[in-house]
Amino acid sequence: MARAGQIETITEVLARRDRAGALIFGPAGVGKTRLATECRHLAETDGRPTEWIVGSYATQNLPLAAAAAFVRFGVRLSAAPGAGLVGGFERVRQALVEKYDGRRVVVIADDLHRLDATSLELLFHLMAKRTVVVIGTVRTGDPVPDSVTGLWRAERMVRVDLADLDRQDFDTLLHLALGGPIEAGAQFELWAASKGNPLYVRELVMGALEAGTLIQRDGVWHLEGSLPHTERLGDLVAERMGHLDPRSKAVVEILALCQPLPLDYVVDLVGGGLSALEESGRVSVSADSREVTLGHPVFGECLRRHIPPVRARELFRQQAERLESQGKLSRLEQLQVAEWRLTADGHADSMLLIEGAQAARLANDFRSVQRLVNALPAEYRGPRSWLLLGEALSELGSCEEAERTLARVHWRGVDEDVLLRIVLTRTNNLQFGLCDSTAALKLNADAQQHIQSEPYVHQLRTNEASIQLLSGRPDRALGVLDGQVAPDESVRTIQATVLVPALALAGRTREAVAISADIARRTELGFDVTSGLLGVHHSNHALALTEAGRLTDAALRARASAETAARVRLPKGQIRFALQLGRIAIVEGAVATARRFFAEAVGLATTYPFAGLLGIALAGLAATCAMLGDLNAAREALKRREALPPFGFLGPEQELGRAWTLAVAGEKVAAEECFLNAADLAAATGHRTSEAWILHDLLRACGRNESGRLATVAAETDSALVTARADHAFARRAGDADSLVQAAEQFLGLGARLLAAEALTSAADAHRRAGSQRRASEVSRRAGGLAATCEGARTPDLILADTVAPLSRRERDVARLAATGLQSKEIAARLSLSVRTVDNYLQRAYTKLGVANRTDLAAALRATP
Repeated sequence: MARAGQIETITEVLARRDRAGALIFGPAGVGKTRLATECRHLAETDGRPTEWIVGSYATQNLPLAAAAAFVRFGVRLSAAPGAGLVGGFERVRQALVEKYDGRRVVVIADDLHRLDATSLELLFHLMAKRTVVVIGTVRTGDPVPDSVTGLWRAERMVRVDLADLDRQDFDTLLHLALGGPIEAGAQFELWAASKGNPLYVRELVMGALEAGTLIQRDGVWHLEGSLPHTERLGDLVAERMGHLDPRSKAVVEILALCQPLPLDYVVDLVGGGLSALEESGRVSVSADSREVTLGHPVFGECLRRHIPPVRARELFRQQAERLESQGKLSRLEQLQVAEWRLTADGHADSMLLIEGAQAARLANDFRSVQRLVNALPAEYRGPRSWLLLGEALSELGSCEEAERTLARVHWRGVDEDVLLRIVLTRTNNLQFGLCDSTAALKLNADAQQHIQSEPYVHQLRTNEASIQLLSGRPDRALGVLDGQVAPDESVRTIQATVLVPALALAGRTREAVAISADIARRTELGFDVTSGLLGVHHSNHALALTEAGRLTDAALRARASAETAARVRLPKGQIRFALQLGRIAIVEGAVATARRFFAEAVGLATTYPFAGLLGIALAGLAATCAMLGDLNAAREALKRREALPPFGFLGPEQELGRAWTLAVAGEKVAAEECFLNAADLAAATGHRTSEAWILHDLLRACGRNESGRLATVAAETDSALVTARADHAFARRAGDADSLVQAAEQFLGLGARLLAAEALTSAADAHRRAGSQRRASEVSRRAGGLAATCEGARTPDLILADTVAPLSRRERDVARLAATGLQSKEIAARLSLSVRTVDNYLQRAYTKLGVANRTDLAAALRATP
């Protein structure tokens, strides 16, 4: 629970007679009043009497204004100084003692530092007599009377400093407030805007919900468009800013539009007033004392809304002139000047726009690239500007428009470096966005007739391998790269973007991990490994680790990279890493988590329509929904996927969604056919680790054991995960309990909890069949403990994990279908059995489970209809 530590501290204070109370210090909106309210509720629950008083600027100079809460005691207080006032204080104390039978009263003093002086004296008197214990809130940055600060300095009260929420508490708050997970990029945007301030978070979320920009798709919240700022939020910021002198107001307006600003420049503008602005939290000076920003990110948007347009344009123009007067500009400064000139004047120098767009491209700020290039006059647009615009459109999901834009550039008269980048961008766009690998291969082949420089020729060969990989042929990708010697380190690094995933899927995981780990190491040491491809390298590293069975390492790499992609709002990168995390989670056994990641990818790939990635995401969503027993959601995901063009990357694996849905629906024959077709496709295209996954899931979902084929795949690969799958299948075929337990240990060592739980369930069945009930119970309990960590997975082997008597595979199949409401005739048709045989299996299941009818059967199986 958020603030649990602070609540515990304050409740301990309330229980001690030697303490007068607690003071909660914190900035505005951090949740001081909320925390005090929660503590009051806990005190009342514990049977303690409570009172509430509030200080304010309006009543700070009115004697005893805050003591109005005590008037109902019938005690007349005089504000006159001297013994009469002290006597009045004592009468109040006596009235409290009588009213609450001598029990100490918990007084919540909200904004304690704003109580009038006489009310403070009354409170101190009651605290000294131990008649009350006080929980006071104090706003950091506001003037606080020495009498208040002296309370905690003298250790009469405990000081509790309340900061903004940390990232973990912030994520928890968002999840609870929205009733479900939120897409990582939207989550980061809310974090960046609020910095964990609970009040600001609430206003931003409420504003987005009211404006309809925060929407839910497949159970995951997405932010479409910018965060709207409510009038209430504007009022809060205005209150925080308060009255500013003209020079200070000018500074905060410039910061709202153009932050950060150099410290020296701000000092020239505001002089000594900067210290007051910083102390009040209105502005912030960087740790190295070089830059000044507003004190909180939310201030900027609220302030910008109140700056008149004419003045805003003039301020932008002034700041552009200031930077231009410095001479040579950094990339960031080039981008700033281009943006400011365009905003101020509606146009800018064409060279400035191109330089700004190039700077934005290097910063992966594709939205700025699009805006700046679109501002170029038509006569200044050429191959480089079309390239920049096409890259931006492609990265933002406008794939058809990107293809039209890039196709404007003709082969002749274009520099080879520009031509190469156009070809690489177009082929990538044709595959991820338009799912047309045939057109991509033709375009790449045509380019080889026009590009002759050796490094570029090698890159085109690597691009050919990439197209083969993304079209679903890792075997052909490796064939293209086989024997190709790169002329330099840069080209070798580019080749690795294809070589690593192709090797990993081929089962040569040690090579894949070694190459990707070397690239990751060089990245961390600061070497330039083609910065635009860093996200691809990191994604490939996670894939290689996953195929090798190093699930924990894979998840760490994918999570770190997903955070980076979310921070800069790169849609394709966000989708790619959401898919990686979903894929890892499903192997780990965190099925609901996997569903969440696939749903996040679906939502993003719908907003930014990358058809290829959307197909993979929908397949993963269908598989996880089926494993959780949600057949309706699984079927809906498959229906949406059918409307998309096929995308080859991980193509065999994509069939797992359909196969699992069929299996859980009880359509065993169709499910087996789907699994086997997918496995054959994997074998034919070089997806050896995928082949093992599919064959193992065939065993898990349908009970069909292809242990011999799995053993062959394991012998031809070096993946620990493939080996564990093969060993499990062999143990299942042998029905040997000890071997099944060993298989479970292998899975646990890799972090695959669900697979381990299923293996242990089979081991418990084997022990029971051998007559070892005690051992069966031990193993079954362990299986149940692991299954409880798998987030509600309802795979066939887990459904009966807690039953006393073991069911045969066929009894399980019949029982599961009967629990969904199917009649014997329908079950017989699905399983290719006679009705009489179905009824016999059903009666045996009733006997073993101790139930009498189909209604009770559903409860016994814990099946989801």
